[in-house]
Order: sequence, then structure tokens, then C-alpha cells
Amino acid sequence: MTPANTSLEKLKTLRRLSEQPFDRQEREILQRLHEEGSEAVQRFILEFGFHRIITAVHHWHTRFRKNLSPEPPREAVLCAFTSVADRLVDQDEIKALVRLAAQELDITPAELLEQAGRRAAGGLNSRGGDLTVEVFCLSDLIAALIYFFARPPGLKPAVRSRELCEQVEEFLASRPPGRVRQVLGGAAAVAADVLAELETGDAALYTLYHSAIQALEHRQSVRRLLLDDSEPFLSFVSAQKPGIYRIGERDCEHPVSASTIFSYDAGFALDPYRAFLTDRVIFRHAPQSSEPPSWREIVVHPAAGAPLDWTLPRAAHEWPWLPGFLRWWVDGESLHLAFADEELLRRIAARYHYIVLSGIGPGTFDFSSTAGPLRQLIAQQVSFQLRTLADAGATLHLEISGSLGRDRRIAPLAEAVGGVVRSLGLNDAELLQVTDSSDLKVSLDGGYSEAYRRYRRALALAERLSLDRLYVHGNDADLILRRDGSPGAMRDEIAADLFAKGVVVLSVLQRSGLPWQERARHLSPVLLWRGFETLISLVSDLAAERHPRRQDNYRRQLETTLDAGYVLDPRSGGYAVAVVPVMWPALPRSIHPSSAGDICSSVSLVYAGF
Repeated sequence: MTPANTSLEKLKTLRRLSEQPFDRQEREILQRLHEEGSEAVQRFILEFGFHRIITAVHHWHTRFRKNLSPEPPREAVLCAFTSVADRLVDQDEIKALVRLAAQELDITPAELLEQAGRRAAGGLNSRGGDLTVEVFCLSDLIAALIYFFARPPGLKPAVRSRELCEQVEEFLASRPPGRVRQVLGGAAAVAADVLAELETGDAALYTLYHSAIQALEHRQSVRRLLLDDSEPFLSFVSAQKPGIYRIGERDCEHPVSASTIFSYDAGFALDPYRAFLTDRVIFRHAPQSSEPPSWREIVVHPAAGAPLDWTLPRAAHEWPWLPGFLRWWVDGESLHLAFADEELLRRIAARYHYIVLSGIGPGTFDFSSTAGPLRQLIAQQVSFQLRTLADAGATLHLEISGSLGRDRRIAPLAEAVGGVVRSLGLNDAELLQVTDSSDLKVSLDGGYSEAYRRYRRALALAERLSLDRLYVHGNDADLILRRDGSPGAMRDEIAADLFAKGVVVLSVLQRSGLPWQERARHLSPVLLWRGFETLISLVSDLAAERHPRRQDNYRRQLETTLDAGYVLDPRSGGYAVAVVPVMWPALPRSIHPSSAGDICSSVSLVYAGF
């Protein structure tokens, strides 16, 4: 069970880390930049001298230290929709899974890997769909792992078939003790936990289901919002209290929402396939109960209008999951799911300054005639909820989830969130996916760095979705775009992000279930040399773009931006961009970093005072 609130201890740990000497680590960073730095780094050294990079690295670490002890903001935050129990599978168990799958299919492991390799090469699952989005059988699952070995980072395919779901559960149950660990997951649940621990305002969680397994992982200070029509005011319980629903006079436990996560080191092999980077693949499961539910049909109620009967092909213990604020109940043989009405949504918006949403993505908003009645209803109701919450004054931040719809268009997402969702967060892999749409043209001229191309994609997305803020969390550096961002706003964003980096590493350690305080004492809290490489590459390209003749303005902007970490846009409605090198120490494989980017995104949003 997660211990009670330990925010004071965690903040003290951050302060102790900030007081450590960084001299040796800085020398290592500088050596890597000098010997392995990109072409942009080498050009910078030739033009300004290596001493200028030495000064900048030292400046950033001084800045990092100073930002590890901020005052917690007091604005209320509601984190909504996603909460799961993450089952963490040791890398050695992947080979056991291959053996099990081969046995199930009555072929040899080598034959299975050959079959899965062919499927991975085509990127298609056994039903001809996208292997990175959904898997239907054990061969698909193995193929997805092989696919991500060669094409990192790993994404989050959904487990779609009853048979595969049951096979994965049997595999997990068969593993020796200690080979599979369970921790709290889901962007909303983890963000609520961290923000409550930091004693920010009123940090609360809303999620459709809240099983005893998930409740066990929460800390005492987190509150869970209940949507109860009978109450005139919003009601809450401790997130440590499991959700209960009633059938007649009998209390029943909520189903468990879970994911299965396979992590592996760079070089790990399922011969002849080898992982290019240390990474993980998250396979998402439908919620499940310990015994078959009593209901036989599902009825979905919009906020207004006639309900819709939903026929769900499912395994015996599976439950449906929908995004949005919903009430649900079981009546006889029917499970009812009811989207919140306008009055309830306005009460939520009146209570919370920030509403951090997850589990929503481009595929949520499928209004097309081919989508079917249920998908259309979900798109309409979620869009209505976002508009109502924003109109009532809440600041909406969306942690985007999932890939583009079947037609690979971004227009449905833009229509739903444009001018409604003010801030959006995603990682660099998701940015690449979302901007690879048929109706979003990103200007990517040759001759520029990868960092600049990432920035151009981020800028195109922010403009297309009419965002005020876009946060792209990366493995080397974070990009933060602010519309009409002032120097003060960008400095606040950088300060908040540096603090978030320290918080997220300690939170990841704490969620591991291992003694985190002892491990934290041996951390090297320095920013990654790759982050400085990305910073130099991007600011060099931006300076060259704005001052192509490389006159004094070019040199002045380049030098200034290296220390400041941001570039302003003088145009009205233009986007300033901050580039923040990531702090990520080497951690054992047993320390699971899932949701780290989501934590940073949520913490930086609130602490930046956006």
C-alpha cells in the first residue's frame, strides 16, 4: 500500500539533491558535447568558443537548483478519466511469453518469431489493422514487441479479443513471485496523486471505475469525485476507498482497469530481433471484474435525448469504458451509462480552476457517417462536455491519447477542441503520429536539425488546434509553446518544468514499490547532455531562420537564447517556445517510468500559473 502523504520528505530530498556538487557530472556532460555533439554544437564551438557552452551548462544547473523549492500553488485541480493498475513484467519473462504463445499455437518458438517478424515488418495485425493501435492474438502481441524493438518509442496497443485477454491473464498468474509487480497507472490517477502530495490547492480525481486494487495504490490526501444525481453539491470520498455499486441490497466491487507493460533494455533480443533502445510497450485491457457481471445489455444515455442500446462483444468478465464525466448503475440485467448534464458540468467547472483530462484523443471525435451510432454519440457528448466546462470558466488541459482515426485527418480533433482546450500535452512520438495527418501540412525544409523539425510540428499542431499552450515532453528536452508568451511567462514555464523534472524522478522511484529514499540519495540530478545538444541545435536553427545573413542580431539571439532557454515571437498571436533540457538519471530497469511525461506535463501546468 502507498504510504501516507510524504510531501515534506520528498521536498527535503529535492533540496538535499540541489545542494550536491555537480562538478564531476558537469565535466562528463561537457566532454560528451565536445566529443559527440551534433554539427550544430560543433558550429557553435567554432563560432563562440567552448567556454560559452561551459558557462551555459553551469548556468542551467544553477537555475535547476534554485527551482527545486517553489511554493505550492493554491488553485484547485481535477484530474479526470484514466486510472489503471499497471502490471510490470520483467524483461526475462518476454521469452517465457514467446514459449507459451508457441505452445498455444502448436509451433516452435523460432517459427512463432519468424511469423511475428513478418507481421511486424508490415506493421499490420492479424486482421489487417494497425499493429501499433490494437492486437488480437498472441502472435500480434509478440509482433508488436518486435515492431517497437526496431521503431521506438513503444506505444500503447489495445488488447481487443476475449481470447487474448484471457491468455495474458493466465500468463501473468503463472509467473513466479516478484516477476510481475503492480503499481498505480493512468495519467489522471498518477497526476492527482502527485499534485495532492505536493499540497497544491484541492487536487482530486474522477474516474469511471475505482477498484480495490487501484484504491490501494493511492495516498490518503487524494479525494475522488462522485457523480451522484441525488446530491445538490459535489460529493467526494478518499481515493483509498474502493468504489462500490449496488444490485438490490447487495454491494459489489467496481471492475479493475489494468494494463500489462513489457519493459526491456537496449540490446535485449528475441533472436534475431534486438531492441534498439531501452523502452517499454503498454498493452491496454478492458476493465474486468472478478466474476461475470449480472447485466446482459448496455444502455448509454446522452445528456439530452433518447438512450442508445449498445451491443458489446466481450469476454465474460469485461466491462465497457467511455471517456467523459458519466454516472453509471446496474438495474436488473442492464448496465446504464449516463453522460453528465450541463448543470452538473457547470458545478464541476465552478469548483476547479484546472481540469486535466486524459484518455481522449483524435479517434474520440469521429462524427463521420461510417463511425456508427455509438461512436458518433461519444464524439458528440465529449465535445459538449468540453465546451460546457470551458464556457463555465475552467482551464482545460488535455493529455492526448491514441492515434488518428481511420481517415488520418486531424480536422475532427481541431473542431472539437479548438478554442475550448487551452493547453495540451503529448510526447514527441505522439506528436509525430498526430501531425502525420492527411490534412495538416507541416513545413519541413531540408537542412534543419531534428529538434527544429520537432518544433515545426509542434507549432503546426498548436496553430491548427488554436491552443494557448502546448507541452511536448521528450527524452532529451521538453518544448513548451505559449501563444503571445511574454518573457515572464516563459521563465515561469521553465522554472516549473525544471521543478517537475525533480518531482517526477522521485515519484517514479516511489511508485516502484522499492525503498525510494535510499535510491534517491545516489541520484545525479543533472540535465542530460542530449538536452543541451537539442537546445543548441534548435536555437541555432531559429536564429538562422530569423536572421539568415548571420549578422550581429543572429549572434546576439543565439547567445542570449542559450542561457534564457526561450525564443519569443514578436507577432500578435504568435507562439514563443521554451526548450528545457531533461533531467533523467540512469535508473534500474525495475524502476518503471510510465506516466513520467504526464506527471511533468500536469505539474508544470499548475506550477507555471498558466
